[in-house]
Amino acid sequence: MGRAGRATAERPLEGRTIVVTRARAQAQRFVELLEAAGARVLQAPTIGIIFTSVNGVAMVDRRLAARSTAWPAIARKRVAAIGPATADALAEHGVRPEIVPSVYRAEALVDRLRAVVTPGDRVLLPRAKETRDVLVVELRRLGASVTEVPAYQTRRIEDGVVRLREALASGAVDAVTFTSSSTARNFAEQFSDQERRAWRGRVAVASIGPITAATAAEYGLPTDVMPSEYTIPALARAVADYFARAAWNAGRRPRRSV
Repeated sequence: MGRAGRATAERPLEGRTIVVTRARAQAQRFVELLEAAGARVLQAPTIGIIFTSVNGVAMVDRRLAARSTAWPAIARKRVAAIGPATADALAEHGVRPEIVPSVYRAEALVDRLRAVVTPGDRVLLPRAKETRDVLVVELRRLGASVTEVPAYQTRRIEDGVVRLREALASGAVDAVTFTSSSTARNFAEQFSDQERRAWRGRVAVASIGPITAATAAEYGLPTDVMPSEYTIPALARAVADYFARAAWNAGRRPRRSV
């Protein structure tokens, strides 16, 4: 891995270089958290989100505005959000989700919805155009009528791949972070199997959750760092903790005798 500087308890990532693959429009908070911990951040967004949003909230906002409809029309309905970031985005529009699972995955949301969804219920599902079908399949099994609206779609961005390849090959990168399966997939497919194998052991892989980690593993990139809470702040803390432990362990290693 890259050479660490003088890491401290307050800045455990001092001297570390971390690659952030999150879409640039959504990466600011993650970058700020990593930089506050001392990291040098190399932004290499692998997806661009059309209607840049948090899980489609911005898209819904635009559609409502185009139809001269206000958010109270949504607030009067029963609303569920897959995680706190989405819930916060909805709260900015005066919408308080009734359901936000403690584990931020589709399966956990389905588990919470089983208690409230009954046959014949109509459910609106704004989501990414390319995504897993867990919610649609399970909601329909519960007897709900699901209207699926593609809120945004992702496309691969290859800007800066030459610079990124050079940084990885030279050993200047300490970690690569993945915040979704799309970032893991799009990042990995820019490199050969041989290149990816060459990073193992010197570049840590940090994934926001098990679904993302599974996608990274499909490309020979097993995850070294994963938070117990699948959020951006938790991922930033997990990366900082990982390198803090690495620095502490390095300090305890006995020196070789000459």
